[in-house]
Amino acid sequence: MKTTIRAIGNSQGITIPKPLLAELGVSLGDPVDVSFKDQTLVVSKVATEYDLSTLVAQCDLEAPEPPDIHCWRTSAPVGNEA
Repeated sequence: MKTTIRAIGNSQGITIPKPLLAELGVSLGDPVDVSFKDQTLVVSKVATEYDLSTLVAQCDLEAPEPPDIHCWRTSAPVGNEA
């Protein structure tokens, strides 16, 4: 897909078509990493960094324990893991 380098303020840039942004999984305001490798400009999605408090805030602490977790938690030791 061809595009043109354009003036953006005192810089230059390109527009990225919406289908390519969707394929990359980013949208307006999302951080991306831009690099240059083997004569190719590479745009990569920046991995989201999570912290424990953010992850715990998303948990439903009232949700019932899944059956597979309950089975694992209540099983007797089988080997040398105890």
